[in-house]
Amino acid sequence: TYDHEVYPRGVKQARIAITGMEPELVDWSRSEFEIHPGQDALIDRLVENGVDITYVLMFWDRETWPGGEGAPCARFRTKGEVKRYLEFVRFIVGHFKDRIDEYEIWNEPDIEGYCPKYIRVNDYVRLVKRVVPVIKAEHPDARVVVGGVSSMLYPAARDWLFDLLESDAMPLVDVVSWHPMYGTSPAVKQTRTYYQRYPSIVRRIKRRAEANGFDGAYRANEMGWATPWTMGGGHPRAYSPTVAAKYYGRGILLHLGMDIAAGVPGDNHVIRNLATLMAGAEPADVDVVVRTKANDVASYAFSTPEGGHLVALWTDGIAVESDPGKKAGVTIAGVGAGSAAGIDILHGYEQPLVAEDSDGSLMIRGLLIKDYPTIIRIGP
Repeated sequence: TYDHEVYPRGVKQARIAITGMEPELVDWSRSEFEIHPGQDALIDRLVENGVDITYVLMFWDRETWPGGEGAPCARFRTKGEVKRYLEFVRFIVGHFKDRIDEYEIWNEPDIEGYCPKYIRVNDYVRLVKRVVPVIKAEHPDARVVVGGVSSMLYPAARDWLFDLLESDAMPLVDVVSWHPMYGTSPAVKQTRTYYQRYPSIVRRIKRRAEANGFDGAYRANEMGWATPWTMGGGHPRAYSPTVAAKYYGRGILLHLGMDIAAGVPGDNHVIRNLATLMAGAEPADVDVVVRTKANDVASYAFSTPEGGHLVALWTDGIAVESDPGKKAGVTIAGVGAGSAAGIDILHGYEQPLVAEDSDGSLMIRGLLIKDYPTIIRIGP
């Protein structure tokens, strides 16, 4: 599958756990202190194809609790259990340190009652402070990821993450991660308010983390919008392939625009188009003024390695199958005269735009803004 389907699509990052990330998928008959040759070979192929790997350090303690029977919930409340986990971490990092540079401490530790995954936040903080030195002893240059909390739609998940961000573990780690959107959109009543508030939640995450000594990177993982083929046609968060692709485009660019890596579990043409277009782009502090009758326009600006700029624009309401768009005038300050092109990431085409220079700002008239990102490419 990887050789024939994944590598040709330009995938550059994978998040894996040989032991399995969910208890119902665990093979309880196998030791966690053994690496099958086929698993080693898969890691080798990923690395050879330029894929950076995040290893999620899930440990089910199979030898202590065969079949999972008797495993505690919550986890890591005793010295013995912590000691066994540290031995596992030392084994995994020691084995993969020549190929894997990033290790994530657990997946979705915040889900109370989901056993045997759940970890109380205070216990998680203590665990992080014990685990980081073990990782660094084996691999001094390794990056450590923490958080990995479940859907941030739910207040309990947000509270768990913010408690972690308030802790004295933050100066020790390199990446904070969370799972932001599972079919989240303004089309679903239960997610509408969260969708609209999400950028402000992200700003709070950054302020809180940095106030407590964190100076690393941020990552939003497991962001997806399912179609009836993957979730079932009657599910309230199943979208048509076109509408799902539109939300993927929004979600990816929203996060990149806020300087957050965007991890997605799916694959479609919009994801592939953006992977190519946004390679090397960085968020830019560019003033973008949009004049339009639409009242829900989102915009994010980026600089490119070649010295140009990209500006992403979309209307942020309910996405539909076919949107005629809203006419807009766009002024982009400080970029001066230069060529401009409009890129349609949904249909995969690019066309020149009529633009004029106005005192060092670029003005574009009559641009159609739709319910999925249109990207203006300026300069090189």
